[in-house]
Amino acid sequence: MDKIKKYLPLGAAIAGALALILFIACPGIAYDAMGSKDSLSGWETAFGKDFGYSKLKGSFWVVLTMLFLIGATVCSVLAYLKAENKIFTYVAAACFALAIIFLFSTKGFWLTANDAKEAADYYKLGAGSIIGAILSILGLGAVAVPVVLKK
Repeated sequence: MDKIKKYLPLGAAIAGALALILFIACPGIAYDAMGSKDSLSGWETAFGKDFGYSKLKGSFWVVLTMLFLIGATVCSVLAYLKAENKIFTYVAAACFALAIIFLFSTKGFWLTANDAKEAADYYKLGAGSIIGAILSILGLGAVAVPVVLKK
């Protein structure tokens, strides 16, 4: 059991890195109205997209989501490398928890940034946001298990 607990923060780091990559590359939000389907990746929801005839704004809160995922990944690696120092474990767990909340709020953050609240019914969370949140939940569990089992 001690060998498993030793490597769990490394597994959390892998889950955090995968969550970040999938959120950036896969659809963060999806649009479906009147037979027209489209999606915006996490990168486009964070930094905006220019269509030529119109420009969609990015959201600072989505950028903050990416920063939480980066912080969780880095702190998980540091928790693995410096197992005696538990502060990295606590910071990684907090970053994962905030990333989970923010990933599930991506749609609201983006709609608020673009003043498109009246079109909220046509938008839904994309696969990148949902899979990123699931991987973040797994990462949170993996980074928190050694501390919880020690108590």
